[in-house]
Amino acid sequence: VRGVRRGLAPGLLDLAGIVVSFAVSLAGHRGLAPVLARIGGLDGYAADFAAFFTLFFLVSALITLLIATVLPLLHGRKASRKSKRIDQVLGVVPGAIQGCVIIIMLATAVGLLPVPAGVAVQSRNSLLTPLLEGLSTRFAPTVERQLALDSRSVFLRVHAPGDAEQVNLHFPERLAVTPDPTAEVRMLALVNQERVSNGLGPLAMDEKLRDAARTHSAEMFELSYLSHVSPRSGKPADRLKAAGIRFLLAGENLAYQPDVITAHQELMSTPGHRSNVLSPLYERVGIGVVRSESYGQMYTQEFAD
Repeated sequence: VRGVRRGLAPGLLDLAGIVVSFAVSLAGHRGLAPVLARIGGLDGYAADFAAFFTLFFLVSALITLLIATVLPLLHGRKASRKSKRIDQVLGVVPGAIQGCVIIIMLATAVGLLPVPAGVAVQSRNSLLTPLLEGLSTRFAPTVERQLALDSRSVFLRVHAPGDAEQVNLHFPERLAVTPDPTAEVRMLALVNQERVSNGLGPLAMDEKLRDAARTHSAEMFELSYLSHVSPRSGKPADRLKAAGIRFLLAGENLAYQPDVITAHQELMSTPGHRSNVLSPLYERVGIGVVRSESYGQMYTQEFAD
């Protein structure tokens, strides 16, 4: 619609403005990032991205103002209705390209920026979510390389790891995290709801198991990883024994997600984690949820007989 209204020449100028804005932002964001970090209290990763988008929109606004000032001077004579119609039709092309660029930028931001849990909950059921997630998967790594953010990027949609798998994450040093008892209670309710609906008895929350789960969740934030095997305390069974927990059978589920519902859905969608939740052999569980204000929530479920 915008392309038809603007026409070919203004559309091409708008498109050139986007290219120039992107180039200026890419070249100059590093100079602005420290200023935003001081003013807004942002960490290096968030400050870089905030600087990039701030520059992009400022430069875009200036170019738009310049185009609006200069464009009337370029229309020396009034065009015929036919030529105006052709110009409007041709304007669809740069208009469509602009729309695609904007959608890709939004998708890239979704893929790279830490998303607060409240926003994640509201956006989870959006019709645009599959499109944005697909585009972010395609373009976010490229933008990461261009902005040199690889060592600090955080991907909030990390799949729950297998037994021997380790997912390397990249959190800021000394990231502030706190236990989330409310999320733990909500997750216990979801776990027991699954069990009861499958003809199993509910699990009892065990404080020692919960404390062990919280410790592991906090450590994964501290050391920037997601794995059942701790570089400090070894495998799940080793950690439970060190905590003085008696058991014959034990199992562990891990998830790193922005909210309880997403974490639960992630775990129930994989056979190994689902089998832990629905095992008739377990009677106790400890759920440890540790959250960061901007970097999501770490979930550890410790099951025992």
